[in-house]
Amino acid sequence: MKTFSMIISLGYLGLGACYSPGYKDCEITCASGACPSGLSCASGVCRSPGQSGACNVTPGDGPDSDGDPTPDGPPRQWRIIGEVALPFPAGVSPIADDPTLTSDLLEMYVVAGGKIWHTLRSTPASPWLTAMPEMALSSNYQEDAPHITGDGKTMYFASNRLLTPAGAPGSFDVWVAERDAAGTWAMPVLDRDLSPATTQDSGPGISDDRLTVVLDSDRAGQSNRDLFVSVRGVVGAAWAPPQAMANVNTAADEVSPVISADRRTLYFQVTDPATREGDLWMATRPDGTQPFGTPSPITKLNAPDFSDEDPWVSPDGNTMFFASNRGGNGMKIWEAHLE
Repeated sequence: MKTFSMIISLGYLGLGACYSPGYKDCEITCASGACPSGLSCASGVCRSPGQSGACNVTPGDGPDSDGDPTPDGPPRQWRIIGEVALPFPAGVSPIADDPTLTSDLLEMYVVAGGKIWHTLRSTPASPWLTAMPEMALSSNYQEDAPHITGDGKTMYFASNRLLTPAGAPGSFDVWVAERDAAGTWAMPVLDRDLSPATTQDSGPGISDDRLTVVLDSDRAGQSNRDLFVSVRGVVGAAWAPPQAMANVNTAADEVSPVISADRRTLYFQVTDPATREGDLWMATRPDGTQPFGTPSPITKLNAPDFSDEDPWVSPDGNTMFFASNRGGNGMKIWEAHLE
């Protein structure tokens, strides 16, 4: 992600319950909603039948360092599958970042050369077709951080297409576009609920129900960028004023957030202020109404001395697409699986 002064996604883990003898009431958390056989998940903690008293554990303290947001179950780890073979037309630079996909994994959008590009495939195992520019979403200025809803009907992204009175590009703002049944994108509309005129806003990660959005912004007046969250009651209603995510934000730049469908897991990029290199991080919480716990890096996905950015995670939580320059040939799209 190329956001102004720095270089920053989704899914929940649908782990089925399995028999694990020996677990007692309140002994383990259940960030995924699943518990071992004989226990049930209540407020983020696995409870024995008939138990309702307070527990001494704190759910949502943070995921395992390998990136598995369900530390109560057998550990699963992310494994890099490799660089995604994403062809571009002849003469077009293959440098790309900011991947976002529909929930069926058959349609992907990326940013290349400051514009939004689009590609398709017939099955999740099929090769991607040659990427083409999505002219309906791009402008003569910079586009960044697209995020498509799982059903493929709504796109949120950042753009500096809004001109200043002098005619120069303005700051980055959040824009939204809807797609009709024929597959045509409507003209993008500026979302002033999420982007006041005085702030730089990008990375809008929208939940699949379109009722929660997390974005990165400089609106608190600081020199770095932090994550902010906004909610609304129904689709089409105004967004509440975005609030800083105090449990997640640090002195570094937190950018490119994506939130899982159940709103329990947050993936994002942390950019080191000194090196300007990004790493992938995540945080969890027991349900969609509580603050996120302490975040941690997804160590299996972060390559030392390279920049790993812009996570997108499938609805089942098992597939991640992200951007990385680890191949030594500029920023490309990479794929990883949780196994």
